[in-house]
Amino acid sequence: MGMELIETVTVSSGGQASITFSPIAANWTDLYIVVSGKSTYTSSPRDAIKLQFNGVTSGYSYKFLEGTGSATNSLGASSQAQILITHALSTNFSGLGNLFGSASIYISNYLSSNSKSVSSDQTALRNSTDAHSAIQASLSTVTSPITSIYLSPENGSFTEHSTVSLYGVI
Repeated sequence: MGMELIETVTVSSGGQASITFSPIAANWTDLYIVVSGKSTYTSSPRDAIKLQFNGVTSGYSYKFLEGTGSATNSLGASSQAQILITHALSTNFSGLGNLFGSASIYISNYLSSNSKSVSSDQTALRNSTDAHSAIQASLSTVTSPITSIYLSPENGSFTEHSTVSLYGVI
């Protein structure tokens, strides 16, 4: 297995509401997204990433398992307008400084005419005693090849220096 960098977006000063990768060529078997990011959201120490394929705003479901170091939690949703990659971004909640969250998102068989499975792992940091980590399984009922991927924070915007990289997996 090999990976080829398709594109990296680094958010400049002033922030950015969303990131879209398009067009995505049919050169690989799978896609892999790496996020190092922070949200402008200030009402919570963590923010999710909204993920959509080809502009489709329905037919997404997900289930995640998270750990906080002292507790675990499991939640899920179906028939959603997007996949929520939970707790992927740190925020500006209570002056958290320069802590960035991270996420790795794997999209299998993106050219298939079947539903697309997505797996991810993510961690949002708050301080030295609070980090929320999660693993997640998601499904999109999009049956056409994925030619565009849209990402945005659920509640804020990406802050300066957030980076999102898209790789093709051979």
